[in-house]
Amino acid sequence: DDENAEAILDRMIPAEAEHARQLLTYSPNTAGGIMVTEYVAYRHDQSISQVLNDLQANHQQYADYDVQYVYVTDGSSNLVGVLRMRDILFTPPATRLDKVMIKAPLRVRSDAALEELQHFFDHHHLFGVSVVDEQGRLVGVVQQAALEEAARLPHGVALLDRVHLLLLGGAPHRDVLLGEAVAVDAVLV
Repeated sequence: DDENAEAILDRMIPAEAEHARQLLTYSPNTAGGIMVTEYVAYRHDQSISQVLNDLQANHQQYADYDVQYVYVTDGSSNLVGVLRMRDILFTPPATRLDKVMIKAPLRVRSDAALEELQHFFDHHHLFGVSVVDEQGRLVGVVQQAALEEAARLPHGVALLDRVHLLLLGGAPHRDVLLGEAVAVDAVLV
């Protein structure tokens, strides 16, 4: 199975294959293993106007995302806040994000076990939760539906099956962090 998975990865666009390999480093039974990396994030020092302009300029790309929240990061990609769509729509355009964001949002680490995620969603009735690495950098989002799907799958999903999930869109396949210079698809600096 590992040889077949590697053969599939070898046929992918190099940047996408590298991203898929990175995602496959997470255990399938952790937040990192089921997170999506298609989310919208901006730096804390940007304005509502900049966010609205970017959302409008990239509306076709973002239409495929299930955007419920916009994430706010500092200059090191550390998660510092979250914005609801209504915060963006009904706040004066010149307002900086750090003035209107919800500070210290709920989060889980990428190595959080599925049982920990289930406990989180049992106590917090949210659509999803942000996922951070050991340094607090935003790396993805776990949607409650993904956790429910993972609970139905046998533990220890084979590497080949995970590659297929990546290719079919059942798991993350692109990393879009807007407002940071490390974005793969788009950057708003």
